[in-house]
Amino acid sequence: MDFAREGILGNWSEFRNRYLILDHYYNAVDIKKANFPELKETIAPIIFRKRKDEVLDMPELVEQEYWVDMTEKQKELYSQIQEGVIESLEEHNPKERILLGEEDDSTQYLTVLNQITRMQQLLDSPALLRDTFNDPELPVESGKLRELPNILEDANLKENKVIIFSQFKTMANILYDYLKGKYGEEALRYINGDTNGQLKGIYQDDFNERDEVRIMIITEAGNYGLDLPSANYVICYDQLFNPQKMNQVLSRAHRSGVQGDVFGIHMATRGSYEEQKLKILQDKEELFAMTIEDLKSLFKRSE
Repeated sequence: MDFAREGILGNWSEFRNRYLILDHYYNAVDIKKANFPELKETIAPIIFRKRKDEVLDMPELVEQEYWVDMTEKQKELYSQIQEGVIESLEEHNPKERILLGEEDDSTQYLTVLNQITRMQQLLDSPALLRDTFNDPELPVESGKLRELPNILEDANLKENKVIIFSQFKTMANILYDYLKGKYGEEALRYINGDTNGQLKGIYQDDFNERDEVRIMIITEAGNYGLDLPSANYVICYDQLFNPQKMNQVLSRAHRSGVQGDVFGIHMATRGSYEEQKLKILQDKEELFAMTIEDLKSLFKRSE
């Protein structure tokens, strides 16, 4: 904003105090909704943004949630992690290191943020926490992994190609091995942050052009710059907290050149923090949409 019109929002301290709600550490946690109309009015003259569905003749993007239940092992471990998060939050210190595990040499101390990450990993697959719990026998099976074949069956892989996204490379590795056992190596391509540029281009072309390649697995680090319009389904095995980054994942398929509607499926676990997480993502999306839609009215020509 300062680049477009210097001083329009004051300095950072003035902006923060006027428009943001701060926590005990002066980190912004929300916007002051009472001052939101003023903020919109202030920045309206220098904001102009078009969504791609307004400038391109795009097929529809249909998003839906797919809810699963935890396995018994997931429920057991989830309770342990959840208790640690609650205890720390009740002490009003989100950066305090808290206890997870037994009181011995393998005890691990994690921040609340790390605990929430562990919670997400658990919901993806308990196997992601083998090192955390010092238990190499934690199972791969999870509610999500158990339901994934049903989603793929509904997607009809004979007729449609599918992108599967996970933010965790370890989970993406599990998905690759699991699906390779069901569909064969030739049906899959997998791109993560370690995939070099040349190989990334080859895998992208394979997915778009070779009929036998039906599934592309991607991670957050491997997501950028991909053009995968041959996919009609995007399965988000887990969700990032940033809705714009999730939109980027969906945009790998929902872009110019796609044939037919694109279906974005967001997997989530009942009775877990993912219920609130999806609501937060939706609220963030609605807040942004409201800002843009309201500002658009300022650019309409007079009748």
